Amino acid sequence: MDLLIKEIPAPQGDVEGSLQMMVTTLDSDEYVGRVAIGRIMRGKIKEGQNVVVISGDGETKERIGKVYVYQGLKRMEVSEAELGEIVAITGLPSASIGHTVADAENPEALPSINIDEPTLSMHDIWNPWHGCLKYSEGCKNCYMYYLDKIRGNSGAYIYKVKANFYYPLAKNRQGEYKIKSGEQIRVCMTSDFFLKEADEWREEAWRIIKARSDVIFILITKRAERIRACLPKNWGDGWENVFLHVTCENQKRADERIPILLNLPFKHKGIIVAPFLENVSIEKYLKDGEIEQVICGGENYNGARVCNFDWVKNLRQECVKANITFCFIETGTVFMKDKKIYNLPSKELQSKMAFKSKMNYQGKEIVFKLYDQFGRLLDKEKLYKRSFKLKCNECASKLICNGCSECKQDCK
Repeated sequence: MDLLIKEIPAPQGDVEGSLQMMVTTLDSDEYVGRVAIGRIMRGKIKEGQNVVVISGDGETKERIGKVYVYQGLKRMEVSEAELGEIVAITGLPSASIGHTVADAENPEALPSINIDEPTLSMHDIWNPWHGCLKYSEGCKNCYMYYLDKIRGNSGAYIYKVKANFYYPLAKNRQGEYKIKSGEQIRVCMTSDFFLKEADEWREEAWRIIKARSDVIFILITKRAERIRACLPKNWGDGWENVFLHVTCENQKRADERIPILLNLPFKHKGIIVAPFLENVSIEKYLKDGEIEQVICGGENYNGARVCNFDWVKNLRQECVKANITFCFIETGTVFMKDKKIYNLPSKELQSKMAFKSKMNYQGKEIVFKLYDQFGRLLDKEKLYKRSFKLKCNECASKLICNGCSECKQDCK
């Protein structure tokens, strides 16, 4: 140890100076959204700190969410990190590779990093509020509750995410939306869009969705019976840019929620069978063609219940018969195939195994009519095009996702 201390120099820089951090890579997480990773080049960084993200487009005021340092390959949450440390931070939706995260009072940019085209894109999660109340059988081992708990928080604490609420409206220095026309955004991945406790914020969220009629918003809910009463006054027979999914973890919830879904005025409707807890048949609900997409996957994290491959095959068969897109996104932590139980703790491995099962099926095309701010129909050829890295070729979600978060290489 004495030799290491002697031979390896300490980080060069001013630990007491104003913050400078260079973002060198990005990650994404369904729980926290975008994660900016990089080394602190000067000063310190703290949870809740006001900062400025500096890019070639100008400066964007942000607020640090969580701060993590690395211990081996694992991230550890800390309240503060300093000069020389490699950190992962949340709460910076505008941050990208080559950007500087700087002190809000004294923002100074570091030399930028050039990025090969196509540029990075990580625009697929919008969490306007966080927290939820458990509602049915699928909530027993809620991943959000689990992740909140290991961070010392309660998943039942519901609050408006002020730093992220207007994310779909964020613009660059040229006045262009950062989320491009034609992209798709998954909404409330750490809550439920139709949660009663979020009633006071939903009207404003609807206005944001309406303002971005050029972007597809994916809503996922267990609270099907609340949807109609929560629609905005100008909803009419539905908005083209909203894709509503109800989750059905078992047959009871499928028979309860899908009939409600079918009677709601939405242009685009889907079903998510997750966590997949038992064999679920939805064939009778697919006959009229209203359902455009079915997604399924096993349960994750602490206490995960088994997902049986036979259930997946049965569900796929019903979707193929109706020519409806079917996506088996992940096996879950505990997976049964041919009466053998497999434990797959890594979500990346779960996705890879789901892909290798060859269950995914591309059904009839889902057509979204998207409009610009003046109500003009946008040409499909001018909309955002998904791009993928090589590793995406074995990702089970590739069929339905927004494109790779590090889309440096097109692997379509």
